[in-house]
Amino acid sequence: MTLKQFLIICMFLLIAFYSYCLYLSINPRVGDAYRLYYIDRISKSPHIDLFSYTLGEKALTSSTSYGSKYLGKGWSIPEEMCTWSGQKNAYLLLAIDNQPVTDLELIVKVQGAIHPKHPRQIANIYVNNIYMEKWEFTSDKVIEKRLAIPKEILTKNNLLIITIISEDHISPYKLGLSDDKRKLGICLHWLQINSADN
Repeated sequence: MTLKQFLIICMFLLIAFYSYCLYLSINPRVGDAYRLYYIDRISKSPHIDLFSYTLGEKALTSSTSYGSKYLGKGWSIPEEMCTWSGQKNAYLLLAIDNQPVTDLELIVKVQGAIHPKHPRQIANIYVNNIYMEKWEFTSDKVIEKRLAIPKEILTKNNLLIITIISEDHISPYKLGLSDDKRKLGICLHWLQINSADN
């Protein structure tokens, strides 16, 4: 093998390596271990008060609303009406400001990235790394979803980390709709958490 051939092989290997790194940065492989680490890290943060939430508060996630403060990793930039999840795993972070005495109920207004070429979308919902249920979307209409949350799964500082895992997020570019190459999961319009007895 000549020096020139060796350098060409090295160049292709470097290109392949950096291409793979770029792919992982866009599509991170996040498993249970990382989600547990993320929950632990957030729950010990000295800035947890930034996610302070009062039960019954309706938090809009549009670009002009304060509710976007509850959006953790995995969300795109808030838009006029809602915020899209832009990665397979998207997190909501809420620190309940008073110790709940009953179970809780999460209410959200959401829509899926549905199109004739992409007629179905699935999102798996976890709360503090505990699997809760599956949400299925078959229409692009904004719909309401409700989720019961046992008070026992809150952390010691009343933190809720809600993980939304989109099984089949897709980009508008792939659907031929626009040049937007973000892989979109669900679009969150607003969220609210109430005591279950309300």
